[in-house]
Amino acid sequence: MLMRIEPVDPIMTRDGRPFDDSPGSTASIMNEVSPGMLAGTIRTLLLKNRNGLSAIDKADLLRQLRIAGPLLEWNGHLYFPMPADLVIYEVNDILKVINLQPQSVAPDEGYFGVSVEGRQRMDLLPPLVQHYSKLYKGSPAFVREDWLYRELSGAVSADDWSRELNEWKKWRSSQSQEAAPPHSPFLQPYEREIRLHNAIDDTRGGTEEGKLFSTEALRFKPGVSLLVSIDMEGSKPDKRLKTLHSMGGKRRLARFQEIDWPQDRLFPWKCPESIASSMCKAKPGDRLRMTLATPAYFLKGWRPRWVDADFHTNEHLFECLNIPASSALRLKLQWACVDRWLPVSGWSIGRSVREGKEKAVRRMVPAGSVYFFELVDGDAGVLADNWLVSVSDTRRRKGPLDREDGFGLAIWGIESGRNCNG
Repeated sequence: MLMRIEPVDPIMTRDGRPFDDSPGSTASIMNEVSPGMLAGTIRTLLLKNRNGLSAIDKADLLRQLRIAGPLLEWNGHLYFPMPADLVIYEVNDILKVINLQPQSVAPDEGYFGVSVEGRQRMDLLPPLVQHYSKLYKGSPAFVREDWLYRELSGAVSADDWSRELNEWKKWRSSQSQEAAPPHSPFLQPYEREIRLHNAIDDTRGGTEEGKLFSTEALRFKPGVSLLVSIDMEGSKPDKRLKTLHSMGGKRRLARFQEIDWPQDRLFPWKCPESIASSMCKAKPGDRLRMTLATPAYFLKGWRPRWVDADFHTNEHLFECLNIPASSALRLKLQWACVDRWLPVSGWSIGRSVREGKEKAVRRMVPAGSVYFFELVDGDAGVLADNWLVSVSDTRRRKGPLDREDGFGLAIWGIESGRNCNG
């Protein structure tokens, strides 16, 4: 089942930092809509529409739900987070894009920080970064699907990115109210709306003097929506869902609607034919890339559990993806572009107040992070069959439902070895 969510109000997506009504405090938020928050909202909505179920049946229904998303949609196109291996500089008011590439290291060299003992290791290649000028702070947050697919197949050069981004910069200076300029492959970050509040005295129902605090929320441009895939394992409701429901903090409203995907558009969870074909033709020694479409949780921080200490994939990769254990697929992690960790917390309605309903803050790898692998052995085409499938580590007993909530959705492609100078 596909569901489209169109926020009516600005959405609060709290980032887990403590907050109260102390004078001057601010309820800060994340820069995106968390998959966990959206998954919890959808589960609550579906349970409300299933009247007459016992507590046991509701628990079984919750366990059956598999939610994948959200993906951003606007003007008939999907948008993905900008890949982290693209660096945008501003040189004399002109934007220049560099595709980060690894640099070769002499056999007797190495670098620190990749082994437990702190010794020099040669397992990972350090990225080659060329500083032309200051980084451009007005970069778009999302890129259209067709441009990302061309990037994954190596059909977009750094000059192509630079040309489109300079057009984006001209539009951004015009202060337009649109979500993006016409025909542009980019989408701007969510706008933040700040509201000022006054604390309320519960005993008399009036305001408390001097207790002013503020809250932040993400404002969606007109026409921008979220797309989510829901697998209910045969327990789909009889009626098509179309309703208003609260989402996020302060019970802000959004429209939830079950949709049918147009036949003239590529299904979001299906790999484009051009990428799938190139993946099937990959030979040992070729470089593959994995891009995160949603934040991912890995037990070892930035490194997945399915990548061992020698940076080779192990059997846990088969657990994450729909790959038979007999598969001969083997990859080796060569290098990665990972931005600063993302704090993700939440609220557990299943816990008592005494236990504490707040979930612990966990460090997640942000969306847009890119991992580069070398194909050691096997058929890389099986990765194309796992398009937008979660690569998050399997959950622990009584742990968070990361894979079932849509964390760690990944897309795969071929790295063409472009010139990093652009």
